[in-house]
Amino acid sequence: MEVKDIEIKFEGVANLSWTLPDSESKAFSGSETYIDEKIVFFEAEGESLIFHPAGYHVYKFDIALPTTIPSSFEGSKGYVRYKCTAIIDRGWKGDHQEEKSFIVIHHLDLNSTANVSMPVCAEGESAVEGCCCEVGIVYAKLMLPKKGFVPGEPVDFDITIDNKSNTTVGGFSIDLRQTVCYTGYPEGGECRADRSRNIKVSALPLFEFTDGVPSQSVRSITGHATIPSTPASKLEGCNIIDINYDFTLNLGAGWNDLVLEVEIFIGTIPLREQTVVPGTAVPVLVRFPGQHVATPTVASGGQSSFPTTPDAPPSYEECLFGMMSKQAIDSEGRGQSLSRPDAPPVYPYYSDWTTATVHAVTNQPQSTSALVLHVT
Repeated sequence: MEVKDIEIKFEGVANLSWTLPDSESKAFSGSETYIDEKIVFFEAEGESLIFHPAGYHVYKFDIALPTTIPSSFEGSKGYVRYKCTAIIDRGWKGDHQEEKSFIVIHHLDLNSTANVSMPVCAEGESAVEGCCCEVGIVYAKLMLPKKGFVPGEPVDFDITIDNKSNTTVGGFSIDLRQTVCYTGYPEGGECRADRSRNIKVSALPLFEFTDGVPSQSVRSITGHATIPSTPASKLEGCNIIDINYDFTLNLGAGWNDLVLEVEIFIGTIPLREQTVVPGTAVPVLVRFPGQHVATPTVASGGQSSFPTTPDAPPSYEECLFGMMSKQAIDSEGRGQSLSRPDAPPVYPYYSDWTTATVHAVTNQPQSTSALVLHVT
């Protein structure tokens, strides 16, 4: 077989685009390139062709991925994708190509993220309205034992509902709300003044409680919900797509809904065993269904145990928030685009959790962390 060359290309890009609903001509788009490299295995000189020996041949290669590139991501208005393409250039006979998408995981270590081990809460109240008039108020409080979680981790929550109205309210539901911010520019515009943001909010139901709270009563509910497979917060390394999460309580209150939101942080590496100074309270508490335990205090030389670390390394599960639609791909704007993969990206998912022991120490060692990239 005569060929001009045999090569493999590696590409990694972010692309986004959208059109304003009231104007078909007002479109915004954005693009970033993270990888654009080529390795040539076999090559003719100049523009000539060269005969490639018949038989079975293997060309070995390796490529160093930049440590700053973002994780793979599929959204409603944009994506981050990676692929490699093997090409046999046969000159006037045309190219023969085979391409394969691959997934990049930019790890986000909760142990090097500030304040994610501290408890968080939200509270509020709403007027309860019947068909004709207001019949009182309802107060609710949502508490989580910490702010940082990984996919597969059980999130234990405490909810207090104080129904001060003259009618039964509820039930309630718990959702994981993902807010994705896409930053794009109009055609010909590249400065900060030209940019526009498109906010896409999606929710996954995690927990539902159907019983109502009777009039003039208080109910406390302890439950747990599991973080699904989803990309890490922030999408570090990408400047045009940003991701945030909220743990949301939705309480029916007559004609109104009382909504409480607690911002949480999703990483890919869970919090390790907590080391504490003797006599201080452990800042992280994770409970499983049926357990209701107080925050333990560690005395000098003592130790305490509670569920906090996974038993085994993670598996990799498909993202439950879906991927960019084919219609959105057809309308892509500027930049280099990559074909839509057959399935959503996968992310680390920790399914086995155990009770870890927390040991009291006199001096807390400084932790070190390194950015790790997985390519699967």
